[in-house]
Amino acid sequence: MERKLLLYYFSGTGNSRRLAEVVCARFEEAGLTVRVKNIEENVLAEEHSDYSGHGFVFPVHAFGIPRVVTRFMKALPPGMDKEAFILVSIGSEEYRIPPTEGKCLGQGKKILERRGYRVVGGDAVSMPNNWIAGLPAPSPERAGPILEAGEKAVREFADRLMAGEPYIKKSHWVSRLLGLINPFFLYGMNYMHYLFYVDDKCNSCAICARTCPVENIRMANGKPKWGGACEQCFRCINLCPRESSQTVFIGTTG
Repeated sequence: MERKLLLYYFSGTGNSRRLAEVVCARFEEAGLTVRVKNIEENVLAEEHSDYSGHGFVFPVHAFGIPRVVTRFMKALPPGMDKEAFILVSIGSEEYRIPPTEGKCLGQGKKILERRGYRVVGGDAVSMPNNWIAGLPAPSPERAGPILEAGEKAVREFADRLMAGEPYIKKSHWVSRLLGLINPFFLYGMNYMHYLFYVDDKCNSCAICARTCPVENIRMANGKPKWGGACEQCFRCINLCPRESSQTVFIGTTG
C-alpha cells in the first residue's frame, strides 16, 4: 500500500466506523500518512487526487453496496491507476448463516476499476449484527469476542496490503447467490419507509432525524416521519434512547 492514504467510510451504527479506525491505526503504526473521511458529508476530501492510495469501508446492505456508497464511488474523480481497497463489515456467523457480503466486493471492484482505480485488496469482516429486523443483536458478552476477532482480521488485512500482497476475498458461492437478491431489495426500498413508526414512548427528542445519514427523517407535529430515501441502516432504531422507533419487521426494539 502506498505511503499517503485517503480512507472513506460509511457507517450506519458504528461497525464500519470501527473498522476504519482500526485499519487507520494499523497503517499509521507502519508510518503511513492516513486521512479518514465520512461519506455522509457527501463531499470529496480536499486534494483527493493528491493521495497515492484510497480505501473504502462500509457495511453490506441486503448483500450489496449501500446506495449512498454506490453514488459516492461512481462520482469519484479518475483514479489514474492508483491503488484502492475495499473493506466491508458483515453480520457475524453466530446464527449459522454463510458470510453475507453477497456481491459487495465484486460490485465495488467493478465501480472503482471503471473510475480508473487499481483494486489491490478486498475483504469482508464479521462484526456484531445490527440489522435487528431479521436477527437480534448479540449480548454485550457475545459482542466482545466478535469485535476482537473482527479487529484482528482487519489488522491482518492491512498487514497483507503493506507487504505488497494483493488480496481480494473469494466469496462463498452461497453468498454470491444471495447477491442476486440485491436488485429486488433496492426496488423495495422505495416503499420501506411506510414500515417505520414510533410508539407512545416517543418524546420528540428528534435524535433519529438529526442522525439519519441521508436526512430521510423529518419531524412533523413533534413526531418523526420517514421519507423514501431510507438506506435501511437502522441507525434510527439502534440509537433511539426510549426504544420508541420501530418497524413492522420487528414489532419492538426492546
